[in-house]
Amino acid sequence: MTARVPSVRSSSRPATPSGLSLRTRALYGLGEAGEGVKTAALETFLFFYYVQVVGLSGTLAGLALFVALLFDGITDPLVGVWSDRTCTRLGRRHPYLYAAPIPLALALFALFSPPDLPPIGLFLWLASFAIAARFAMTLYFVPHMALGAELSQDFEERVAIGGWRTLFGYLGRILALFLAFSVFFAHRPGFANGQLDPAAYPGFALALGVLVVLFVITSALGTQRAALRKAAHAAPRVASAGVWRILRQAATVRSIRALWIALLIMYLYNGVQFALALHMNTYFWRLAPQQMQFIFYATTVGFICGIPLARPFANRWDKKAVYIAGVAGSCIVGSLPTL
Repeated sequence: MTARVPSVRSSSRPATPSGLSLRTRALYGLGEAGEGVKTAALETFLFFYYVQVVGLSGTLAGLALFVALLFDGITDPLVGVWSDRTCTRLGRRHPYLYAAPIPLALALFALFSPPDLPPIGLFLWLASFAIAARFAMTLYFVPHMALGAELSQDFEERVAIGGWRTLFGYLGRILALFLAFSVFFAHRPGFANGQLDPAAYPGFALALGVLVVLFVITSALGTQRAALRKAAHAAPRVASAGVWRILRQAATVRSIRALWIALLIMYLYNGVQFALALHMNTYFWRLAPQQMQFIFYATTVGFICGIPLARPFANRWDKKAVYIAGVAGSCIVGSLPTL
């Protein structure tokens, strides 16, 4: 057994027992706030904006977003392979972390600032920039996830790192929702509901883009040195052919297929719920923007409260049973208010 060599730490920075400083954990998690901001923009506001504000039909808007999601599903494993095979003085992951945020910010701004186009033109504009936004986020998100596993070889610490990432992701969503309903959609002259004012969206998208760049670049700079120190422990590179072969082999395992189906159901439910939430709050519940934000906050706070409970539940009961109960409970409780 090789003895663990303690790292040298500044006395002003609290550190965890295994050697990864609290500052590094927090800075790594901060990067996920950029994903949270993007998620709020694309899942909560984008469909509503194109259907109710711009006037694109729900069919064309849904089709454009569906095409973008298909593209996203294909590019995720490809970016993972590219990142694994990258070798630079900045490491394997960080070149992508530095490259992704500005294109993502530009794509977000373009999505919420479409020119005056006929329906087919709006469809192409939405599909193109939704693909661009998701691809730019993939360039960041997949290497960032892999970086979290490389920052520590200790299982307990990896779980903690994942907790920081999840926490900051939800905090990013909350910040985006606050800016939307308390700043950009509040008190719009001539509009009882500020989210129906097309003039509110370009500034909102610009603010979100600035936040994405700030969060992601700060996180990348803050984890750069730690990533280079851990580079010697990185997993071996995997050829792209190996990845596709592994995916095909995984598809033959019954339990993995069941997991994929369960994830498909969960994400389908969550996607519909998030995409139509603004429609429901505006036209079904008839809430003012300032009231809506607290509904969205409550949902996000619920996710955050579940983070520390997930592991004790999984340790106490069978993980599959806990997962099934969680998905079923989410679907039932989430649907009750409208029944």
